[in-house]
Amino acid sequence: MKKRFVYFLLCAVSLVCGSILYIIFRPDSYVAIYVRNVVPILQTVFENINGTDVDFFKYYFPDFLWAFSFNCGLNVIFHEPKKAIINGIVVSLVGILWELAQKTGIVSGTGDIIDVLMYVLAVVVLFLPNVILYKKQN
Repeated sequence: MKKRFVYFLLCAVSLVCGSILYIIFRPDSYVAIYVRNVVPILQTVFENINGTDVDFFKYYFPDFLWAFSFNCGLNVIFHEPKKAIINGIVVSLVGILWELAQKTGIVSGTGDIIDVLMYVLAVVVLFLPNVILYKKQN
């Protein structure tokens, strides 16, 4: 029960943080425009960050956080240790398929290989502590 709650918290925090980064660093997105209209004070935040060189936080880190959140969410639902591997494979495959869909023009986007690496890295970051803890218990 305690482990599921930790996964739930990690899921929620990483989802919110990824969304905030997306809103802040993508001022021309529909979501950012909506938030800027609802909370006008954020206009100054968008203007100050617009010229900053923060490509990693703008393009890749939100994807990492969302993949991490997705994996944590799957671990909340399917909380057996053996299913953690399957969860990681599912998250990686969904990310790879999404980027392929972007690359082929099925959905709009760039289809970036670094995004795929971020999806896989998110799975590894969540999976490694589980492996270490499992080995210590046995």
